[in-house]
Amino acid sequence: MDSSSVRHPLRDQLAGVRERVGELAAAPMFGVPDRQLPDLLADAYGLVAQAQAFALAVLSQADAVEAARRHTGASGTQAWLIHTAHLRPGLAKRHRLAAKGLTRQPRLAAALAAGRVSLDQAEAILDGLAELPSDAGPACRDDVEALLLDAAADSSTGQLREVAAVLRYRLDPDRADAEEAERLARQERDAHERRYLRTRRDGYGSVYGSFRLSLAQAATLLTVLDVLAKPCPATDGTGDPRTSEQRQADALTELADRASRAGDLPANGGDRPRVVVTINQRDLTNHQTGHGQLLDLGEHLSVAACRALGCDADLTPVVLDEHTGLPLAVGRTRRLFTPAQRLALALRDRHCLHPGCDRPARWCDAHHIRHWADGGPTDLTNAALLCPIHHALYDRNEWAFLVGPDGPTHAIPPPFIDLAQKPIPIRRE
Repeated sequence: MDSSSVRHPLRDQLAGVRERVGELAAAPMFGVPDRQLPDLLADAYGLVAQAQAFALAVLSQADAVEAARRHTGASGTQAWLIHTAHLRPGLAKRHRLAAKGLTRQPRLAAALAAGRVSLDQAEAILDGLAELPSDAGPACRDDVEALLLDAAADSSTGQLREVAAVLRYRLDPDRADAEEAERLARQERDAHERRYLRTRRDGYGSVYGSFRLSLAQAATLLTVLDVLAKPCPATDGTGDPRTSEQRQADALTELADRASRAGDLPANGGDRPRVVVTINQRDLTNHQTGHGQLLDLGEHLSVAACRALGCDADLTPVVLDEHTGLPLAVGRTRRLFTPAQRLALALRDRHCLHPGCDRPARWCDAHHIRHWADGGPTDLTNAALLCPIHHALYDRNEWAFLVGPDGPTHAIPPPFIDLAQKPIPIRRE
C-alpha cells in the first residue's frame, strides 16, 4: 500500500485536540469565578500560541517540499494560505517568514510551542536577531536570543523590539545610528507620499471622512485641537456634556472658523475663502418655514442653521429672477460687525459671556442678541461675545440675554436647566 494514502497519526491527534478545544469554546463562562478569569485568559492565549507553533511547523515543512504547489494546484504556499486558510496577504507572508525563521531558532520555537511567548513576540525576536551586525558570531546570537526570551516574560511586543534595538546598538552603535537615521528618513518620506484627506456626504445632513498625516503634521494638528477641545463645564458645575469625540469635532470646526475669521488665508478664485449660503429673504425673517442652500455642496440647510452662519458674517444681497432663479443684480458686500466694533467688544466683554466660560475674545464670535434678520441693529448694545460652542445655544434660543445700556447684563437659562429661569449675572473680570 502507498504510504502517502495512509492517514498519518498526527492528523488523528489534531482531530482529537480540535474536538476538545471545541468543547472548551462551547463551555459556559458565567460559572467561572471572576478572580480566576485572568489566569484562565492567560492559559487560553498560551494555547493559541501552542496551536500557532504547530501550524508554523507544518507550514515550514509544507513550504520546504512545495506541497501546496505539487498537490493542490496553488501557485505556492503563500497563495494557498491566502485562498484556503483565508489569511490577508501581508499576514500570510509574515507566517511564512516566521515559519522559516523558527526552523533556525529551535530554542525560540520551543518557547512558542510551550506557550511561553506569543507569535507576535516570536516575530519580534526573529526580527531582532536578523538585524544584528553581520559579524556577530553564533555565541553572540545565542546570548541575544536568551536575553530576549527572558525579557519576553514581562514585555509587550513593542517593548521587546525596543530591547532588541538597545542590544543591537550596544553591539554596533555607529551602524545602529546610521540605520535608524535612514529608517526615519524613509518613514517620513513614505508618510509624506501617503498623506490624504477624504470626505464623503452621508445624505442625512452630515459629512464624514478619514485622513492620514505624517507624525510631524499630526503633532501640529493634534496640539491645536487638544487646546480647543478643552472641556467646558456646564453652568450648574457639572461636566461638559459632550463626548471626547464631539469635543474634537467641535475643535476642528472652530479651528477652521478662526482661520477664516483671521482674514489671512490665500485667495481662492480671486476672492478670499468664504462659505456661501443662499436663502430667500422671506424665509430668513420668518424662520418657521423654508430652507437655505450651501452653494458649494448643493445641500439644504435649515433656516436656523442659515441664521447661525449669518450671525457674524459677510453679507451680499443678490436679486434673483422671480421665475428662473438666476441672479439679476449683486449688491455690495458688507460685514455686519466692523473690525473696530469687534475690538470694542473684546475690550468690553473680554471673553465669552456664557456663564462659566472663559474662552478669550479672539476665539469668540460677535453675536447679535436680536438677530439682524429680525431687525436687530449692528451695534455694541445688541452684541455679545460668544465662543462657537455656546454661540449655538443662543442661536437656538435655548439661552437668552437681558440687555442694559452697556450691553448684556444677565444670561437667562432655559427651563430644562432652571424651571424658574432665574437670570445669571454676567461677569467680565
